[in-house]
Order: sequence, then structure tokens, then C-alpha cells
Amino acid sequence: MLRKIFLVLWGLQWFDGRRIYMSELNDLYYVVMNHEEQYSIWNSKKEIPGGWVSVGEPMSKDACLDYIENHWTDMRPLSLRNS
Repeated sequence: MLRKIFLVLWGLQWFDGRRIYMSELNDLYYVVMNHEEQYSIWNSKKEIPGGWVSVGEPMSKDACLDYIENHWTDMRPLSLRNS
């Protein structure tokens, strides 16, 4: 309990074995896709890198991961799927 209080006071939290900042919990993300129809998420505060395009509006990290899970059903790159 004391550890949890300390982490919250310092603006830190532990999820899935990794440290994140409390401010990260409120961040919004884009689902992005490249020319091979591979998906990722990208923090909406940063510029989307070249070769990637947003496939929607900024959402919570969990919503983005749900979107990817439902839409990226074949992990092979597009070039392999079309050959």
C-alpha cells in the first residue's frame, strides 16, 4: 500500500509490468497504418511519421488496441497476402 501511495505521489503507476506516468493515462492516440496494412498506435501529441496514415480520430490507448484487434486479422504484410 505504501508503495502505491509513493508511486501516485510521484505521478507514476505500474501496468503490465511497465512503469507509466499518470499523464500517459489521459493521452489520446491515433491508430495508424502503413502501405503494407500493418497497424500501430501513435501518440496524438506527436507528428505521425512518414509512411503511416491515421485511420480515424484520436482515441484512448485501449480503444486503439481494440480497433487493431478487430481490424488487423491477418498479420501478413499486404505484399505477401497479394502474392
